[in-house]
Amino acid sequence: VYGAGTWRSYTPTVLYSVVPVVYKVLYRYLAEFLNRMEPHPTAVERHDALQLKLFAFTFVNSYLALLYNAFWKKDYDRLHDLLFSMLVTKAVIYQVAELAVPFVKGKLLNKRNKNNSPSLTPRESEILDEINADQVDMDAEYLELAVQFGYVSMFAVAFPLAPAIAMLT
Repeated sequence: VYGAGTWRSYTPTVLYSVVPVVYKVLYRYLAEFLNRMEPHPTAVERHDALQLKLFAFTFVNSYLALLYNAFWKKDYDRLHDLLFSMLVTKAVIYQVAELAVPFVKGKLLNKRNKNNSPSLTPRESEILDEINADQVDMDAEYLELAVQFGYVSMFAVAFPLAPAIAMLT
């Protein structure tokens, strides 16, 4: 259907690489909703329950197709293509999300602040930028590192460049 050896042959693989990213965002909303419905006596237990839900879903979402291709179908060429596509697609998506979006958002906020506020000193402007900056979710960062480490450690045999791509991101 897609023509072997053409760029179209990678379309299903790239689509499969994008779908888990979308599912991850949707599942986070579902996990937070379910967590609010559960009677956790402390904030720590509530946080731990949310992290457990997110980690379990992310594990299944990230590795199921790779494990299926590696151990059930034993299609190592497909495993190689899928791992390459997943690593590169996720790297591009997360780089855009982590670099481009805050850059554009910062430019828009600076433009709005210059138009709406009286003249600020550079120090006041810097403080205002820090106040308006997004908070970093360290749990999500650690989860992404754990998933990436799993890709590299479990499937580096199928795709030897995986550690290099992981190091770049």
